[in-house]
This record gives sequence, structure tokens and C-alpha cells, in this order.
Amino acid sequence: MVDARSLRTESFESRWWGYSIGEVDTFLENVAVAIDTGQPLAPFFTEIAFCRSARGYRVAQVDRYLDRIVSESCDLSPASVEETSSVEPEHTGLDHAGFDRGEPEQEELKFRSQGATVSPVGDHASASPSKKAARKRQRLEMRLAMLTRFFAEESEFLALPGKHLTWRKAGRGGWELVTDSSGAVSVSVTKRDLVISQGRTYAWRKAGNQKFWDANPNEELVNTATNAPLLRKSGSHWDHKGDTRMALIGHQELQFPVRDLGSFGHMSAIDQCGNILVEYRMVRSKHQSRFQYRAVEAVISPETLTIPNIELLVAVSAPLLISYGESSGGG
Repeated sequence: MVDARSLRTESFESRWWGYSIGEVDTFLENVAVAIDTGQPLAPFFTEIAFCRSARGYRVAQVDRYLDRIVSESCDLSPASVEETSSVEPEHTGLDHAGFDRGEPEQEELKFRSQGATVSPVGDHASASPSKKAARKRQRLEMRLAMLTRFFAEESEFLALPGKHLTWRKAGRGGWELVTDSSGAVSVSVTKRDLVISQGRTYAWRKAGNQKFWDANPNEELVNTATNAPLLRKSGSHWDHKGDTRMALIGHQELQFPVRDLGSFGHMSAIDQCGNILVEYRMVRSKHQSRFQYRAVEAVISPETLTIPNIELLVAVSAPLLISYGESSGGG
């Protein structure tokens, strides 16, 4: 029997051009809340539409799971779910970016059970005008909800107490950490990955006996003049996996969980006691560039400002939020 806990813990395989991860997760969370509060589930399964994204959940796997929810839920009988007509989508073999996807898998055409329909929004389908209007309205409502949430989070972020900084490009191959209030540069990084802070220059070096192909590299940031380590780093943020750990010498190790990654992601620097030292968010910038690129804004909490070299730690951790959403691609 499907329950709220299983809905929240269910995992799906990721693949190219699958169902939007955020939309599927939000839908399952809404169903879980309905189960917790005793609400009927039939309204959720009358018409379901998920957008496609470049990296999303495997369509057939999500469809099978939703089919199982409908078959195991007692209040999702055919009488309680609105009967809707189902039209097979016409696959052209090309995605909306113009890339050849080859022949679509036969099992990934559609989910339908007892009148419920999941339609891959964006696929070519000759649906009725009423269904097209309903999908268009749903897409507009989702975009409005996303924008409303974004502006609310932006206002909350800008109102956070502490020191506000921006990690942005500085010339060809360089980056800098700038104080938002004064515009002063506190930390800069050259295209050779040399970190300059408070008149001192630092460089990365491998820690221990490691090979260049090691999956979780351990590195130290050392003073180039004294060769003394200032910060240690292990793990990486890459391809939607974040297991990086950092620690200033003599201080607790920090983790950097990422949440709500989309056009704008958020990240926190959390110590072993669960205290949040720094908050990060991704933004768009055109500073010293003709084109927009991903930059990072950060807020250091007032209590954390007393930690020596905390701004240097922010400078070397801010790129984690950018690299988290990157991958080497592949077919």
C-alpha cells in the first residue's frame, strides 16, 4: 500500500530529456501531504502534466509508479477519477533543441490508469482544444508560482543579516569576491587558480598520495610564501552530487548542501553541529562580459564574521554551487 513515507522516499533513475525532477518531486510531496491530512487523492490524478527537462526522471519509471499509486489507492476508483480521453503522442525523433533522440522507447509513450493521464508537456500530441487550454493554463500557473516563490526567496535573501558578498568574473579567466555595500574586492582568483587575499597569495596542492583520477580528491590551500596550509578540501560538487567538505585549519569541517537547483540554486555552509555559517544563491551577471553568466551571491552570518579568513573560505566554496549543476554530458 502506498503511504506518505514511501512517496517521499521513492527514487527514480535520471536520463536525458525526462520528466522535470522538480515538478515530479513537488507533485509527489503534494500527494503525500494529502495522505497525511486525509484529503481525497482523486483531484490530483484527474490530469497530470509534467514538463520535460534536459536531465530529468526516467519517464517510464515515473509512469509505472503513478500507475501503482492509482491501483493501490482505494479512493481512486474509476468513478472518483474524471474520465479523460487519451491520445497517443506523435514522436518525431527530435527533441525541442533539435537533437536526434532516435526511436522513442515503446514503454515511454504514456501513463494512463482508470482515467488518469500523464502527458509529457512539449511532446507533439494532437490533443483536443480543451485539453490544450488546460495544459497551457497549468503551465502558466506553474510559472507564476515559480516566479512568486523566486521573488519571495530573493527578498528573504536580501534581508538576511550579515555581510553580503558577490562572487563574479574579473577579466579573462579571473574571479573576485566583492563586498556588495562598498564594492571592495576582498579575495581574487587568477586564471592560474592562485588565490589572493589580504596581500597573501595561496595555491592548491594535493594532500597525501593521490592520483589524478581519484574520484574524491583531497587538496590543501597553502601560503605560497610559507608553504603553510590554510584550508583543507575533500570531495566535489559535480553532476548534481555534492559531497565536498572544507575546513579552515583549526576550525570545524563544513558541508555544502544544495537545494532548489534550477535556474537559480541555493546552498548553505553548515558545520557539524548543524549551524549555518554562510548562505549562497546563484544569480545572473554580465559584469565584464557581453553575455550573462552564473555568478554567486553569499551572506556571512554575523556570528561567523569573527572567524579569520572566512571570506577566503566563501571565495573558494562559492564555485561549488555553479559546478553542482554541471556534467560531462554523454548520450
